[in-house]
Amino acid sequence: MTIKEFAQRLEVSTATVSRAFTPGARILPETRTLVLEQARLLGYAPNPSARNLARRHNHLIGLNCPGNSDMLADQYLIELARGVQNALLEESYGLLLNTLPRPDGDMELLHEWVYGHAVDGVVIVVPVDYPLETFCPFVSQDVPCVLIKQAREDGDCMLPAVEIDVAAGARAALMHLVRLGHREIGLITSSPSDAVRAIYQDVYTGVAGDAPVEDAGLVVETPSTIANGRTAMHRLLAAPVRPSAVFCRTDLLALGALRAARDMGLRVPEDLSIIGHDDLVLVELSDPPLTTVRVDTARIGREATRLLLDAMSRRKSDAGKMTGGVAVDPTSGRIPTVTVKSELIVRESTARPPLGPG
Repeated sequence: MTIKEFAQRLEVSTATVSRAFTPGARILPETRTLVLEQARLLGYAPNPSARNLARRHNHLIGLNCPGNSDMLADQYLIELARGVQNALLEESYGLLLNTLPRPDGDMELLHEWVYGHAVDGVVIVVPVDYPLETFCPFVSQDVPCVLIKQAREDGDCMLPAVEIDVAAGARAALMHLVRLGHREIGLITSSPSDAVRAIYQDVYTGVAGDAPVEDAGLVVETPSTIANGRTAMHRLLAAPVRPSAVFCRTDLLALGALRAARDMGLRVPEDLSIIGHDDLVLVELSDPPLTTVRVDTARIGREATRLLLDAMSRRKSDAGKMTGGVAVDPTSGRIPTVTVKSELIVRESTARPPLGPG
């Protein structure tokens, strides 16, 4: 039964029915009682989707990672999504994930979400290589957006953001290996634009002089999967300069590297030290437990949710200044940005090189 049919049965307006089901709406108590009692007797229930569409509010937040055709295959994104979800649950919001296999059309889907008001807000996890200007059109739209991205210096799109500063953790990881006595340190990375590459070159140059690490075969670039990490480690161990330690840009690559070491009869950490990145739940259970760089996905989720709900609240109340549709912090006059730094977590996969320092 539609609201129109139910209202006709009661000989009242659809507005009266709507107010009866809306807590706090102005309606005579006896009228509300009549409507609710008749609804129970006739089996009528309001359509929440239709009501939300009319109000442009449905208590749903969208989470999208452009360029990733299968979020559920990426353990890091799963943990990041869980961080956002847990923060939203405290505010009684649901989370809508983009898990559609549309690697070339996910921006079109984002537009559908934003323009069609399918969600109240959007959290966008931006890949390292993804151009930020892609999101500029969202600045002027009605649905607030918050970015989760690696700290970078290649532009801005005036949207609130949680920036992940990987520099602190990466440098700490590499210096940890240097202090243990390692001089030949390999890198398995997943992107040519990753800020960790510059940090690696800087640390390696400080240890070994102006060594051409790329030419020496100490850097391998590959997509972030366990299988690719295994293949990359085999390449490193066959390089002209064989590393005594390897820093992997993700924990998945590190787990593959660990498997490759065992393929070749090497013990970790006695013969080879390995460090990962992200501190996924599963790496503490690996054998040996993996030294890694922690990215606090729970905090990232909380901060992204806070920024998004704050932007939504400001827009409803018009309490803040607006810049192209984006709420500006009234205290600083800037687009809100939160930086979350990474940190090194030392476990059992790193040790001094087999022949000692030097």
